Amino acid sequence: MKQTLLAFFFFVSIIPLTTGQSGVRPSWLTQAEPEKEKTPKIEVFPNPATTHISLTETEGVVRVAVYNLVGRLMRVYDQIDVDKRYYIGDLPRGMYLVQILGDRNKIITTKRINKE
Repeated sequence: MKQTLLAFFFFVSIIPLTTGQSGVRPSWLTQAEPEKEKTPKIEVFPNPATTHISLTETEGVVRVAVYNLVGRLMRVYDQIDVDKRYYIGDLPRGMYLVQILGDRNKIITTKRINKE
């Protein structure tokens, strides 16, 4: 009896979908997929850098943070402008991670740079 009842409910729920008739659809079919947020393609240049770094895109960027490879915060830049250069000339030579942050400290992207 249970199997017959389950089969009945299965066919009742699938018939409106296959015949094109309007009916009650299961919730998993009516939910729209969430839209993926567009993440801007931001690059850090020049790489390798000597005294300054810049960003290719600044829309949505609130903060730029520079970390060494151990994870120590070396620099934070809060003033983001188009065509702005961020000074890193006094940092020692090596590799650094440049973290680009948006609203509510959301990480937009993290790029690796070489400092010469």
